[in-house]
Amino acid sequence: MKSVIYSSTLAILSLCLLSSCNPKRADYSTFDGDPSDYGGYYAKTMIYDENASSGDITISLHNLMIETHTYYNTYNECYEYSEAGADLDESGNLELFWSGRSVAKTYNYNREHVWPRSKSNGLFKDVSGDTKGAGSDLHHIRPTDPSTNSAHWAWGYGEIADLNNPSDQETLFEAGEEAGIICPSQRIYEPKDEFKGDVARILMYVYVHYNDANGGLTNQYTGSLGFGSIFYDGYGIMEIYDLLLDWNESDPVSDIEKSRNEYIYSIQGNRNPFIDYPSLMSVCLGM
Repeated sequence: MKSVIYSSTLAILSLCLLSSCNPKRADYSTFDGDPSDYGGYYAKTMIYDENASSGDITISLHNLMIETHTYYNTYNECYEYSEAGADLDESGNLELFWSGRSVAKTYNYNREHVWPRSKSNGLFKDVSGDTKGAGSDLHHIRPTDPSTNSAHWAWGYGEIADLNNPSDQETLFEAGEEAGIICPSQRIYEPKDEFKGDVARILMYVYVHYNDANGGLTNQYTGSLGFGSIFYDGYGIMEIYDLLLDWNESDPVSDIEKSRNEYIYSIQGNRNPFIDYPSLMSVCLGM
């Protein structure tokens, strides 16, 4: 019964995040955006209105993402676009997510869903070569080493330190490069520090774009998503929000995030606002 109540509470809180039941406003003192930024891409949203509620701002971003996402590529095309420019480092090799290793384009990599497929409430549970939508969104899919992908499975994200250093924690390595920490007994995965911000900004993008429980625009690719399922199950919803904000702040936007945001914008037509304006995460969460 406790787990049922907890799940229902998370669902209600998730609904409130993207609706008018969250009237709170975040501190705008660190937000320096202008409607002319990024060719006016965000001009029609409410992000520049300091009197708007967090819910209204989030809905306006959700609507913008759907309106401007004009090309939904297939899961097979994720290979093509990763190797053509989305995930290339300065040497022209692929940068693997989780470890940061530089590998040749011919490397046998996975197309990993940063928001696990099994935790998508069925929205992109089944993904095949011609699948489109959240499960094939280039802003969401990153190339990873198969060994690391399988080592942390779909375990919840979190901080191992919050578990009081259990004896079975293990650092993952790829060819000598660290790729995060796991704790099998608690089914938790902590990304390495330089990818925590990337994770937070990707998760927030997926949540705002594809969650249709907000009264905003819907299409065949939207559905019901909740943060509670993708983090360590010992966290409450406010602890999850705090963790997202901590990761977003402690690991600032990297050059590869900026370059892939521009590249994907040229393919899909939409942008990740949490890369362009990282402070929007606290605004949307009402924190």
